[in-house]
Amino acid sequence: MRTKLGVAGLPADLNRIATLGEELGISLVLLQDGPCTVDLPDGFSALSLDFSHDELHVMAALKAASLAGVWVADARYRERIESLAVRFGWPHLRGDGEENQSLVPNAQLFTVETLTQIAAQSSDSLPIPSWVRMPCADGDTSCMRVEHPSDLSLALNTLKKRRTDGRLRIQPAVEGTVFRLLAFKTGPDLMPIDVVEESVTSSVYRVPLGVVMPIDRSTPLYEAMVAQSEVVNRALSSGWGYVEMEFVLQDGEVILTDVQAPAAFGPDLRAVVYESQGIDLYRAAMECALGRVPDLTSTCDRGAALTWLLTRSGIVTGFEGVVSARQLDGVETVHIVAKEGDILGHVVDRASRERGGYILATGDTATEAWEHLEAARVQVWINTSPALS
Repeated sequence: MRTKLGVAGLPADLNRIATLGEELGISLVLLQDGPCTVDLPDGFSALSLDFSHDELHVMAALKAASLAGVWVADARYRERIESLAVRFGWPHLRGDGEENQSLVPNAQLFTVETLTQIAAQSSDSLPIPSWVRMPCADGDTSCMRVEHPSDLSLALNTLKKRRTDGRLRIQPAVEGTVFRLLAFKTGPDLMPIDVVEESVTSSVYRVPLGVVMPIDRSTPLYEAMVAQSEVVNRALSSGWGYVEMEFVLQDGEVILTDVQAPAAFGPDLRAVVYESQGIDLYRAAMECALGRVPDLTSTCDRGAALTWLLTRSGIVTGFEGVVSARQLDGVETVHIVAKEGDILGHVVDRASRERGGYILATGDTATEAWEHLEAARVQVWINTSPALS
């Protein structure tokens, strides 16, 4: 009888997940809050869970399913599955981010309520400029930049919408090139995949905009980040799952600025890692959910770069340069999400970032991939007109 892996939430590409399940020799069980309304590919069955009932009702249904583990494909299920994983002994990684905050140097931790009191009493407790971060239930981290103590209320109110009971971290806003080390936690060990260079929006809302990889692994920069990741890992609790560590290179110094365990991968990261190294993050995450050490062996080694297409706020009126950009050397994908008539606003989080679309390019090196990406980006325009209030 095949091992069963639960898949919590509907993945973006069911057919791809079904193929991976076949490669891993496992059966997949789609777990959803409510009945399944889509046609499932071979290798999938469905189990409807009613989370409005008490936990014992849900546990009884899961016990009958005889699952060896659960992979969270939809971040909205993270907290629910994490508590159940403890009960059933499934491999899992804590995703609330609270314990990870203490690993970041020069970070002040406040509860939402306490922070309000501190801001009212004295501005001296705030490093200016600062980043105000909130670890969210899905393991990701929301981040806003504060240039003046009076801006704190905006950051506070915005971040509280994502998690009303979380803790805020305030840290000096470090200026420099942003890097992100990607890894999988396998019990007590950490298995780095690679390091990507990341660009972020320049507004108060610090949202990732693009990634490029690989960086030169023979450099002291790469070695310094891997060495710091090993120190951080020793402070992390044992578990199975995906981990990211953010670093900023400032005046030659590599500074750790964030540690998080996102529950789900965006299409940008999946695509760049696969095009550059041939590693499927979905497959690795599914293996970790079963307590298996994933195979992170690179099957290729080339540069890959991706950027999200940002637009001016307004009503989408048309598109320019999409066809011609797709024909350029090294351009793998020009993916347009927006449609004529859509109303787009400012980018304040990942969801608003992803409403436009993205461009993915490759090359023999990371530098060449970025050059191909830039050549395509200057051609593609999503035209908007002001929206009437």
